[in-house]
Parts: sequence; C-alpha cells; structure tokens
Amino acid sequence: AYEMSASRVGSEMCIRDSLKRAQYLTALIPNEAILSEFDANKFFESLNASHYGMDTVKKMIAKSFYTKSIQGKSFSSERLLLEGGAGIGKTSICESIAAALGVPCVRVSLNGVNDESALKGFSPTYVGADAGEIVKGLSRVKTTRAVVQLDEIDKLGNHNGVKASNALFDLLDNCASFTDRFLGVPIDLSNILFIATANDLSNMEPWLLDRFNVIQLEGYTKSEKEQILTEYLLPRIESEYAVSYTHLTLPTTSRV
Repeated sequence: AYEMSASRVGSEMCIRDSLKRAQYLTALIPNEAILSEFDANKFFESLNASHYGMDTVKKMIAKSFYTKSIQGKSFSSERLLLEGGAGIGKTSICESIAAALGVPCVRVSLNGVNDESALKGFSPTYVGADAGEIVKGLSRVKTTRAVVQLDEIDKLGNHNGVKASNALFDLLDNCASFTDRFLGVPIDLSNILFIATANDLSNMEPWLLDRFNVIQLEGYTKSEKEQILTEYLLPRIESEYAVSYTHLTLPTTSRV
C-alpha cells in the first residue's frame, strides 16, 4: 500500500511539472519582430514625469537608442549597466526605456542570489522544482520581447564555490538558445534587452562588466533635491494621500 501511495504521489508530481512546463513554454513563444523601434518623445515624457534632472544621461541614452532605431538595428545588443546610489532612479530609467520601446519591463532581483539555479532553474528531478527567475519573470508578461532589469547585479554571491554569475554568462552569451534546467529545451531570448543596475562596480567580475555599456548616474545637489521635493514628492503625496483641496508645504530648513 505504501509503494502504491508513493508511486501515485510521484505520478501526480510528474503531471504537475509537465503542466507547469507547458504553461511556461506557451507563454514564451518567440516573437519574430525585432526590438528596433524607439519613441524618444515617449522616453522623455515617461522619465520626466517621475524623474528630475540627469539631462545628460537621458539625452545620451535616447541618442544611442534612436540612432539604432533609424538604422533598423536590434536593441538586444545594447546592454546597459546603470551604476549609482540607492534611490537615484535606475529603475525609473529602465521602465522609461521599456515604455519608449513599447514593451513590458521585467525586474529580476539579484540581491542575495547565491545559487545559479535561481536563474537557470532546477532540474525536475528535485521535489518542488521550478523554472529560474528569468523564465518566471517573462512568463508573467507572456512575451520574449521585453526589457529585463537585472537589479543589483553587483550583489550576486556564490554557493559551494559555484558563482551565481556563471548563469549570467550562459544567459548573455547564448541568448538565442538559453536553456532553463526545469524546461530542458532552449528558449530564444534574442529579443530581450538586458539592463543591469548596480551600486558598486568594484565587486563585479571583469568578464561580466565587459558585456555591458556602463553609465554612471551621479547624485543630486542640494538645489536639485529641493526641486524633487517640491515638484515631484509633495504633489504626489497630495494626490495619493492628502484630503481634497489641501496643500502640503515644508519649511526650507526641513527640506534637505
């Protein structure tokens, strides 16, 4: 009776895994349309609505993408690494680039990821196995034509001497045939634009840095912080939390 019960449980797990794999693969059917159209106006409109300053960085990014756009070239090779302190707006830039491309933005947090299986998936032979974060993130938006934000790439760790960054080596260098262990078949991710974010590049391996175009985001001056507070933060607080017909102000001495 015990053997029959164990066999039944094993069969049910096998069926669940097969259904889960089918759902992932259905959501990740390759999109043949290359990622090559960039709406510069939408980029600036999206970013300026939520992000103050850094005009030089905004123009540099827009120029790079727009140039490729008029040349009809794919953006998948235009991998960016945005370096800057916490809260400076790296995620806002990723989301604005996605908006300008007309595709979803998928955020994959790498902070504290020590096992490469978290990115490449677990073999179905393991109990509770599942796909890696890349596949799971893309399956949520049901497309392989997207911007994928590799958030806090500088905080990748290692497990039993195996570096989690090894999974990124496979991902970035074999986009057209990336194989998630749970799925067991190659997936075409050549239409994905990968944008990494980091706080400190000194912890990153040289080979990984070489695969990105690094853009440094500087901090804000005191006057810029005051502008952000008065033009962005206070109006947002008023619209989301304050009672109608109220206006919030802060003494100058409390602003920065």
